Amino acid sequence: MRRLAIIGCGALATEIVKSIVTGKLRNYKVVALLDKNKKRSRSLAEILGNKELSVETIEELLNRRPDIVVEVASPQAVREYADRILEAGATLIVMSSGGLLDAQFLARLREIAKKKRTKIIVPSGAIGCIDVAKALSNVGGEVRVKLITVKKASAFRDGDLEKLDLRREDIKMKTLVFSGKASDAIKFFPTMINVAATLSIALKHDIDVEIYADPTIEKTVHQIIIDSPATRISLKMENMHHPENPRTSYIAALSLIKTLQKLDEELEVGT
Repeated sequence: MRRLAIIGCGALATEIVKSIVTGKLRNYKVVALLDKNKKRSRSLAEILGNKELSVETIEELLNRRPDIVVEVASPQAVREYADRILEAGATLIVMSSGGLLDAQFLARLREIAKKKRTKIIVPSGAIGCIDVAKALSNVGGEVRVKLITVKKASAFRDGDLEKLDLRREDIKMKTLVFSGKASDAIKFFPTMINVAATLSIALKHDIDVEIYADPTIEKTVHQIIIDSPATRISLKMENMHHPENPRTSYIAALSLIKTLQKLDEELEVGT
């Protein structure tokens, strides 16, 4: 039985807990739940029938000796907690991959993971083509990649748009709100560029990103354009929002559950 701790108790954490209760993740036992909003961690703890699972600090969480810690909180949580989790010898699963875009920070985490003989795992999340991106990381600078993301205007936080002198209510049509590198996008949209971050990490270089706000759409659209000596790809995904959180793609939740299931499977498919 794998001992599991979760940081962030929103929609993705709820999917994990439901999967444990229904037997989809039958080899997992939750030992700690951490969220800055104590009501959310307590609510999940009640679903599991044990209010003691709700903890208030990372130290308390690590004292429960988890084998795996799943981060589903924010890039800030990754930066605050990742090194301590790895130092404790736990496997770290990161959904807020934007928190890993700092090259020096990621290199330090990889060194800790190597020393402690553990791993950092980044699920595919809300995007396809990750297998291709990992394979193309061996080609190097000859690979050109652009990610075009279109989100409904209401999904953007006013605070993030204000950095660009924009407001949600002023966006009446599809509007380009950012064009540049993934590492710069996180400065403006820290909670919205995990797809770009995951692709950049898989490819081992900073990809080009365009982000649009569109008040006329309901789905989040991601288009990946890859041009390389090995393959040319144009992949378009239209992701449904998670019913409990419109800022989260449902497919991201399913990707996370499959990542946990895969740790116990005898057959692994994909690069």
